[in-house]
Amino acid sequence: MISNQSETVSVLLATYNTPFELTKRAIDSVLNQDYSNFEILLLDDGSDSQTGIELLKYCQQHENKITYLRHQNAGQSNIINKAISLCSGSFVCVIDADDQYKPNHISTCVDAMKNFDLVASLTETIVDSESDFYVPNKYNTQENVHVDECILFATLFGK
Repeated sequence: MISNQSETVSVLLATYNTPFELTKRAIDSVLNQDYSNFEILLLDDGSDSQTGIELLKYCQQHENKITYLRHQNAGQSNIINKAISLCSGSFVCVIDADDQYKPNHISTCVDAMKNFDLVASLTETIVDSESDFYVPNKYNTQENVHVDECILFATLFGK
């Protein structure tokens, strides 16, 4: 654990009908960080009622760390852009609902921020098949790019 935890980190987690167990895993990976000065804004982008109920119940168990916000489906980018104004942290980061952080993710990123305004962290991608490592190239959709050659939105950490 890093010694100075004076900076608050706002963690944005947007979800839309992601299975509850995956979203819970993502939340738990944040709750179990070695850096404890953070808030989670769980952004429910209009999930079906059963998923929403499960998320709300889980968030109520962690009201000291999680703020649950729900609205009509508008898309991940829109909900994250709206939530930025609600953040109280000096730093903001994003985690996808089907991802998880290693226990030292936030502390490592806070340490890196001593020298930078924005960092994109490395990932350990776990997939079902080799082809899942590839996504369409933004500049040539007929070509695929390995995810390790991309900056993934959910790896950004900034001021």
